Amino acid sequence: MILSYTIAATLCVSVWLLLQNGRRRVCGAALGLFNALLWIFASESAGAHGVTVLAAMCALQFACFLLAVASVVVRRAHAH
Repeated sequence: MILSYTIAATLCVSVWLLLQNGRRRVCGAALGLFNALLWIFASESAGAHGVTVLAAMCALQFACFLLAVASVVVRRAHAH
């Protein structure tokens, strides 16, 4: 029961933050990644392997976004 509330809460917050501008997009992507990992855990516990694959693809997209942001930050820090 607590796991489902956690998943629902992180989903709502991550979608809301992703719709905002600026640094909140990074927070939204981090919460989205956490949400996708929760879905992976929950679907594996329930034996729903199709949901696991979908959540893994979602987690990969959030992780790629976060890696791209981190790459830009590192490049900007070394440019000065």
